[in-house]
Amino acid sequence: MAKAKAVHESPKKERHFSSKTAISLFIGFIMVASTAGYAVMQSAGSSQEVKKNPLDEAYSVNRVLSVSEKVYILQRTGRMLIENLYNESGGELPELTDFASKNVAYVFVEQAMINASDEGGETGLRFIGMNGGIQELDAANLSSDRLFDLVCEFGVRRPVECTLRGM
Repeated sequence: MAKAKAVHESPKKERHFSSKTAISLFIGFIMVASTAGYAVMQSAGSSQEVKKNPLDEAYSVNRVLSVSEKVYILQRTGRMLIENLYNESGGELPELTDFASKNVAYVFVEQAMINASDEGGETGLRFIGMNGGIQELDAANLSSDRLFDLVCEFGVRRPVECTLRGM
């Protein structure tokens, strides 16, 4: 007796372009095209120079700042402003500039002689924090420790040393 072999023939599948294949190819094309477009846009945009504000790298000026410059220093750079506006009887305080040069990331100093006829015309030594906290300072009792305490108290950006002081 001869054994009969069962031959299973699979029906030949017809290869045709289904809608699922078309959708997946379309999505793939969109992904590749968007990646290429992003790369082209980035390379074109990087050739343009970004204008930097001179106040970003400075830590002291010897003139009266405009309101917009003060806002820029306080809000955009996150630094505190030490304002020393004096008349003929006053003068610059080099210890302020020295303190600011050691704490560039946290403090900006404005020192200028103003006349009583100037707009505002208000002289004084003040420490202005980010949230509008204004602390009047006394030039006779000015020290680096006192200024640093104010940076720790009013600053949005605070040095690590502020946290370490409390330990």
